[in-house]
Amino acid sequence: MAQGIEAAWVALEQLSREDVCRRADARFDPELNAYLLKCFGQEIGVYPGKREIKGESPVAVLLLGKLRYFFELAILRYLSGASAVPLSGLMVRPAELKGGRLFEGGSHVLPLEKIARKYGADVPGFLARGLELGGEK
Repeated sequence: MAQGIEAAWVALEQLSREDVCRRADARFDPELNAYLLKCFGQEIGVYPGKREIKGESPVAVLLLGKLRYFFELAILRYLSGASAVPLSGLMVRPAELKGGRLFEGGSHVLPLEKIARKYGADVPGFLARGLELGGEK
């Protein structure tokens, strides 16, 4: 996994800040030398020079603590590979996205079955939690 994280940092560092910000809907703060973006409704800072990712909210602390194994590579891959295209309105599985197979197999499998078990037919509960995390219906 460390090699994947290292490669993701290197890929991000090789891109122009303007391009990353445009494609990923992020902003770059030159004083902090960091990309700032909303992720799950939380303000996240990605500091390429320090190779650090930070956030202060309770959800950000969870993402960067207990869930770091999933989150770190995902946010780095997002910043380096996002496309500025309009939403299609279609639901896609992670494996259908460029580089998304990583999150359905191997060391970064997302706990999709656990989420499905938790919410089952509770569509209102699922939607409410998604909205709390910055999602849109």
